[in-house]
Amino acid sequence: MIKNTILGTLAVAFALTATVASAEGTTTRPVKKLEDRIENKMENRMNASTTRPLLRDRGNASSTKMVDSECAKTAVDVRKASLVSIYGKLSTSISAALSDREDAVKASFDQTTKKARQDARTSARSAYKKAVKSAYSALKTSEKSTMKTYSSSIKACGGNNAEASDESSDGSIDSSIK
Repeated sequence: MIKNTILGTLAVAFALTATVASAEGTTTRPVKKLEDRIENKMENRMNASTTRPLLRDRGNASSTKMVDSECAKTAVDVRKASLVSIYGKLSTSISAALSDREDAVKASFDQTTKKARQDARTSARSAYKKAVKSAYSALKTSEKSTMKTYSSSIKACGGNNAEASDESSDGSIDSSIK
């Protein structure tokens, strides 16, 4: 009984989208409407101008503020170059800290007593942790400075804070680094 009711309901639903013969062939009404809408949008995009020196600010629909696109692209390029440099320095600092720790641990085995060896390894670990913490602190400081510069550059291009929205709430790119 329930099976027949479900089948009957499905048959009625499919009957509502009955096929209609058109000049292009047989198609259903909803599909035809969708195809027409897509075709109209594509024609509109093709007819639209492809060169726009200025972009409309999308922060507010009623806003008429314009953003200089070339200026904004330059600001993004400068930010990227700065961040690449900052993370390169982080990588170099951590590599140096690892090498220093390795040398200190190797040197600890030259000690004659067990206590001296343990103290030397503890000292090596402590120096490594301090160097890594310092490297991440420098990263965070440099990253905040870069993002402030980027934000002011975007504002100078005619944008607003919404344009520079890929920074986290504390101004850093990766808020998981503390």
